[in-house]
Amino acid sequence: MLSRSSNDIVADDERNVIVVQLAEYGDVREVSDDGITRYRETFQSMKMADRVAAKDAHGGAIIGHADVQSFRDKPNPTVDLHIADTTAGRDLMALVRNGTVDSVSVEFVPSDKDAETDGVLVRNDSLISGVAFAFRPAHQAPILATREDNTPQTKETNMADTATPDIAADAVTREELAAVRDELTREMVNFRTIDTGPVNPLAKYRSKGELYHAIVHGTPDEIEHLNRALSDQILTANDGVNRLQYVDQIKGIVDFGRPLINAFGVDAWQTGQGNTVEWPITGVDDGLVGVQAVEKTEVTSKTWIVTNATATIKTYAGASDVSWQIIKNSSPSYLDALLAAYYRDYAAKTDAGASTELMAAAVPGPVWNPTTGTADELRVALFEASLAVETATGSPASFVLAGSGAYLKMGGLAGLWPYPYGTQNVSGTADAGSLMVNVSGLPVKHCRHLGDTEIVVSNSQTAKWREISPMVVTAENVALAGRDVGIFGMGILTPFVPSGIVEIVPGT
Repeated sequence: MLSRSSNDIVADDERNVIVVQLAEYGDVREVSDDGITRYRETFQSMKMADRVAAKDAHGGAIIGHADVQSFRDKPNPTVDLHIADTTAGRDLMALVRNGTVDSVSVEFVPSDKDAETDGVLVRNDSLISGVAFAFRPAHQAPILATREDNTPQTKETNMADTATPDIAADAVTREELAAVRDELTREMVNFRTIDTGPVNPLAKYRSKGELYHAIVHGTPDEIEHLNRALSDQILTANDGVNRLQYVDQIKGIVDFGRPLINAFGVDAWQTGQGNTVEWPITGVDDGLVGVQAVEKTEVTSKTWIVTNATATIKTYAGASDVSWQIIKNSSPSYLDALLAAYYRDYAAKTDAGASTELMAAAVPGPVWNPTTGTADELRVALFEASLAVETATGSPASFVLAGSGAYLKMGGLAGLWPYPYGTQNVSGTADAGSLMVNVSGLPVKHCRHLGDTEIVVSNSQTAKWREISPMVVTAENVALAGRDVGIFGMGILTPFVPSGIVEIVPGT
């Protein structure tokens, strides 16, 4: 919001009404909004806001309001100001009556119709939001006249005693107006300076409002010019405040666990009894019992032999020499992360070892081709294999182990439907959301360390993973300012009943 001064005022003392001229249309004046930048300006048209305050000065007290209905635009804009009967209002009326204050200054909002012509900013449809009384106006807007007050006046405030009957006592004469004009002209000339330096590109914007308007509504060329006028402050040029962000957690960690070992279960290795485990295997039960021919004849008698099976435990270990510096100063802890990595790789290596030992002990069973086999054919093969497991252990199969290629083929079989969508009368389910496959009631476990097309059907009675649990071992290496850190464990798969470990043969 900008302000401009005028010095045309008429005071109605009886009703405390002052009639003011807001500006003189076409009158060109040199003005300044910030006290530094000066430019030429004239008004062509004005309009009043819904409510317009009257003030004793810019930023001063509100002493009344403008009667918007009394606004007259031609030939020059005038309006009636109703002054309140307050201390500030009475003081202002006294100053107007004796001629001390003879002008007003308008507070207005520029419009988008403003245009520059021959170096003069022409204001059109300026919205008047306030009128303040001023001692030295920027624009020609004098007090027009004051009306006679019918109420008794004191000698101090009544200046009409020597006035002619047809002229108000506090009216401003033409000679006084001319003197004020001449004084103002001299002051404006004294403020003029000659600037021989380079012109600032922003000097053409005469107010903050015009600068903001150019930024929002300007052409691409104007906006580009404004951007060039500002210094670039960018983060990459300020290394002192360009701090790196660190995520205090190591990413990319993948832990598949030991699905094959977990399927059979783990038994603790009895320490202090060597590196070899031995277990007895029952003899063949068939033929031990028969039908007696007649009384007192020989009954069936057959030798029943219990044999032994053995397995030698294997050692799984790894170690590193870690400096004290990285142990003390790393964040997140390098040592903790290293030990976690050792445990993950121990799980992978022992599961791979168990997979190799399992396939060496497995017996061939029914045939199913992962490339061309159907879901119904797989269901038949698994049922046959489960029956073989029951024959060997007395209990049916409880799981299926599959290598990556075979597992992928099973998951994509037509006839295996995702469980969340409801399944009826199907061979099984395959759900990509959980990577769970179930065929003919048997859960299929993905074992990455089995061969690509290898499939095994069994239960937890047929084998166990016997293990000395992995442990962390450390020793300070003082000479090298470090610490030897490692992991040590031992384990072996013990296939107690090989005939219950049934392989689905990937035949043609």
